[in-house]
Amino acid sequence: MAHRHFASFTTATAFSIGIYFGWLIALGYVHSRDLTLVGQQAEEYRLVAAATGWTFALAAAAEVFLDMPISRIQFGVTFGLGLIGLFVARHLLRADVRRRRKRGTYVYRVVALGDVNAARTLSEYFQRSPSAGYEVVGVCIPDAGDMVGQTVELPTGPVPVLGFNDDSELEAAVQTAGADSLAAVYAGDFGPEKVKFLAWRMQAINTGLIVVPGLTEVATHRLQLRPLENLPLFVIEAPTHDQVSMITKRILDLVLGTIGTIIALPVIALAGLAIKLDDGGPVFYRQERVGMDQKTFRIFKLRTMHVGTDKLPQTNEQHAESMFNKRSSPSSVTKVGKFLRASSIDELPQLFNVLGGSMSMVGPRPLVPGEAGSDAAFLEHREHVKPGMTGLWQVSGRSDLADKDRVRLDVSYAGNWSVVGDLVIIWRTIGAVLMRKGAY
Repeated sequence: MAHRHFASFTTATAFSIGIYFGWLIALGYVHSRDLTLVGQQAEEYRLVAAATGWTFALAAAAEVFLDMPISRIQFGVTFGLGLIGLFVARHLLRADVRRRRKRGTYVYRVVALGDVNAARTLSEYFQRSPSAGYEVVGVCIPDAGDMVGQTVELPTGPVPVLGFNDDSELEAAVQTAGADSLAAVYAGDFGPEKVKFLAWRMQAINTGLIVVPGLTEVATHRLQLRPLENLPLFVIEAPTHDQVSMITKRILDLVLGTIGTIIALPVIALAGLAIKLDDGGPVFYRQERVGMDQKTFRIFKLRTMHVGTDKLPQTNEQHAESMFNKRSSPSSVTKVGKFLRASSIDELPQLFNVLGGSMSMVGPRPLVPGEAGSDAAFLEHREHVKPGMTGLWQVSGRSDLADKDRVRLDVSYAGNWSVVGDLVIIWRTIGAVLMRKGAY
C-alpha cells in the first residue's frame, strides 16, 4: 500500500513534470492550439476536455500499474494547478490574438470564388465571428465581363471583382489580392476534378484552398471527416436528441437550477418587496409559453409592467414588421420594472420552471403561442428541445437581434447543442447580463 502515502519531493516533482509534458503532447495532438479556434470557444473547450481526459486516465493508470508512491492529494493538486494554468494561459492567448486581429495582424485574407451572392453569405459568416480572423478581400467571378475592376458591397465592406478567363489568370488574381486562401464557395458546381485542380494550383503559389459547402449551421462536433480511398467524406451526425443525452441535460439542469435557486431566492425576495412598495400589485407574472413538443406551460417572471397592461389589445403596427412579438412600450413598464429588465433579475423565477422540467437552463427563447406562426419549419426544428432561461439569443444581442438572426440561432441550437456548449453559453451569459446589451 505504499502508493497511498505521500511521495518524496523528487518523485512528486518528476511525476508532475511527466504529466505536464504528456498533457502538452495531448493538447498538440488534438490541434487545440490552432489559431482558427480563437472565437470558437465550445470547440476549443471540447478539444481541451478530450486531451485532459486522456491525460488524466493514462496518468492514473500509470500510477496504479507501476505502483508509484503518489497520493490522491498530490494527484489532485497536480491536475488542479495544471487546469488553472491552462485556462489562464488560453484566456491570455485569445485576448492577445483578438487585439492583434483588430490591428490587422493574424488575419486570413480570403478571395471568394463564386457568384456575388455566395460571397456575401461567406462574408456575413466572417462578420459574425470577427475573432476567427477571416476577411474577404476580393471576389473571383468566372467570365465576369464588365464587372471586372468594379467593387461589390459585402457585409465586411466593399471588395473588388477579380474576373478570370483561364486558370493562370485565377492564380494571378489571387496573388494580386495578396490572399492567404482561395474559398471555393458552394463548390459543387465546379466538380471534383476542378476542385482537385484548384488545390494543385493554389499549392503551387503557396495559397490555401477553402471549400465551402452549401450546408450551414452545423456545429463542428457533429461534423466528421472520414477519408475513403483518398475521398474525403464529410459525415454529419444526427442531433443529440437521444434519451441518454436528454437525461444528461436534465441532470445538468437540476444541479445548476438548484444552485441557482439557492443563490437567487434572496434577490427574488428583495425584488418582490420593491414591486410591492412600488404599486402594490402582484409580485409574479405568469404567461403561457410554448415548450418542448409544442406543449404549453406557464412561465414565471417578476412583474415589470403595470397591472393589466398585458391584456390591452395590440395594434397591427406592433407586429407588421416582425414575426415575433414586439417588446413592451416604455410607458407600460414600471419604474422598478425598468431596472429589473435591464439587470435581467425579472427572469430569475424561471429557475422554478427549470426545476419543474418545463424549461432548461439553456435552450431556444420561449415563445408565446402563435408567435412566429408564419414559419412552420422554424417551429418544427425548435420543438425538439426545451426552451431555455438563456441561449444563443441571450448572448448574441437579445432584443437587438433581427428576426432572421433569432431564427438562425434557435435552429442552430436545436440541432447542435452539447453539454460543453451549454456550459460555454452559461459562462457567456454572465458577461451579457453585466453588459446589459439588448436588455429592455
